[in-house]
Amino acid sequence: MSAFKFFVAALCACALAACQPSTKAGMKDVLLVGNSAEPLTLDQLADHAHLSRRHFARRFVEATGTTAHQWLLTQRVALAQRLLETTDLSVEQVAVDAGFGSAPTLRTHFQRHVGTTPNSYRRTFRGDPLERTA
Repeated sequence: MSAFKFFVAALCACALAACQPSTKAGMKDVLLVGNSAEPLTLDQLADHAHLSRRHFARRFVEATGTTAHQWLLTQRVALAQRLLETTDLSVEQVAVDAGFGSAPTLRTHFQRHVGTTPNSYRRTFRGDPLERTA
């Protein structure tokens, strides 16, 4: 395995491990790479790998088959799915905990990746009947 593939594998493993809730903490304490006030940027990743931004981006795609941005979005959507399946957190809180920052941003990416809204996904996953409106 090349040094770069090893780095990407380590990056992916760290991000995936960070998606798992700590056994000592609740789901609200889940951390994800880039889930902070300052977003994780391609420049930061490239600097960490000691590569130019362009070279890092090319090598990331070669190693993973997708862009770093798309990979991170996919991981965040997967975390949002787990949170919707296993908690009663509001969609707004799921958005924050999954690193999207806001419910509208979560809804946009969730719809694009999963094909439904977060609330519909939660109802379908849990088998909840449709809420009736007055």
